[in-house]
Amino acid sequence: MPASALAASPRKFVRLLGPTSTGWPRRISEDRLLSDHIVPTSELDPLPVTAADRRDFETILCTTAAQVVLSRPRRDGEGRLLGKSPLLRGQPEARYVRRNRRPAHAMSETDRLVARPADFGGYAQALSATACWQDWQRPTITAHDGLVRGDHPAVLAALERPQSASSLAKLLRNPLGFTWTYALGIRAPETAEEALVLDARQSGILLHDTLDHAVRLLEGEGSLARARPDQVVAAIEAGAATVTARWQAEQATPPLVVWRRTLEDAKQIALNALQYPESPLADQKSYTEVPFGGQAAKSDGAIPWDPATPVAIAGTGFQISGYIDRLDLSGDAARARVLDYKGGKLPPKPVVLQGGKELQRCLYAYAVKALLGDDIDIDAALLYPRETEARHLDAPADVLEELAGHLRAARASLVAGRALIGPDNGGDYDDLSFALPANAPNGYCLRKLEPARAALGDAAIVWEAI
Repeated sequence: MPASALAASPRKFVRLLGPTSTGWPRRISEDRLLSDHIVPTSELDPLPVTAADRRDFETILCTTAAQVVLSRPRRDGEGRLLGKSPLLRGQPEARYVRRNRRPAHAMSETDRLVARPADFGGYAQALSATACWQDWQRPTITAHDGLVRGDHPAVLAALERPQSASSLAKLLRNPLGFTWTYALGIRAPETAEEALVLDARQSGILLHDTLDHAVRLLEGEGSLARARPDQVVAAIEAGAATVTARWQAEQATPPLVVWRRTLEDAKQIALNALQYPESPLADQKSYTEVPFGGQAAKSDGAIPWDPATPVAIAGTGFQISGYIDRLDLSGDAARARVLDYKGGKLPPKPVVLQGGKELQRCLYAYAVKALLGDDIDIDAALLYPRETEARHLDAPADVLEELAGHLRAARASLVAGRALIGPDNGGDYDDLSFALPANAPNGYCLRKLEPARAALGDAAIVWEAI
């Protein structure tokens, strides 16, 4: 109960918590609305909170029959030292009680085990924790580094689900994270704080939504390939207005000044993307956010195939699904261009698979060929609208064959029970870093990465792919 209530209802035994220099007695925190020369403080507040706290403290000391224990913390929640309350002057000398002390009386089974380390050391949980900690320090792969039994049903179920480009990239570069996410269902906790700016993921969604609306508007008015520059600008403005209204109605947005700047940036990037000088295809039709492999359509726009049709990568055991950012298709469906928008920086050198990170171009080109026929000529590219440059994929069929080999090796390794770390573990974009040992990038990952590479064998070759 609060001290004010305790002063009015004496007890035989009392423990007072928190008498620190910042906690008790409390200080007046509000600024006065009336100055002292207008209304004196003694008339406006005849019993200030500080005086009330001192009075309650003296009352409690006088009315408690048997024992009063005064207990204060030495540090606050952020680790700063706290001074003792002035109310403690004249009280007996303080006795420091440490958190790891042996309790005189066990209130629970946990207290008993803490008081008797030898008893706790014999528990299976303690033995397992000790063995885990010791294994984490060894520069070899142990049972506590991701080794599971072969053909584990949870792993098999995770591999049988339709995969996306991001899940396959996680399988190739982070087998442990793939297992945690898709076999065990572990997800990173969502922060309750509202950021002042959109993060990279939210900025990408905003850009894709704007482009989706703009392209559908231009296709409804004729064709994106034949649209005039002023029509493209008008379509982007209309698309941005629609997206802005929906975002503001459905979720929190940054402060107005930041939000306006974010929208202007998204509109400029969208304009760069739609005005990039790609050669138009004959009687070109353009589609955006095109679903495949069982994904549901995000809008009522036209789709060049049945999105429920499964797409399987031959010889790998994987089915894929997802959304193609933009698909340009010739009128006779003999040629197609797949564009994947990248809102980040342009890599200094051309990349193909980029160590297993870059799979979209290859997988989306394969999906188009699987759904529209093997005779179609496909051009797949990454478009960086911030830099107004596109990186086209040479020989998509050869790259897919190489990727299929890496996927087979990764699948066989995981089925065999090697859910080990990879180069993406503990990095800036690893959303499951919290599940790794503390300071993993500078300790655990450094010790375990090379042994993991050796244990994975062929499944780790993709890490060196350009």
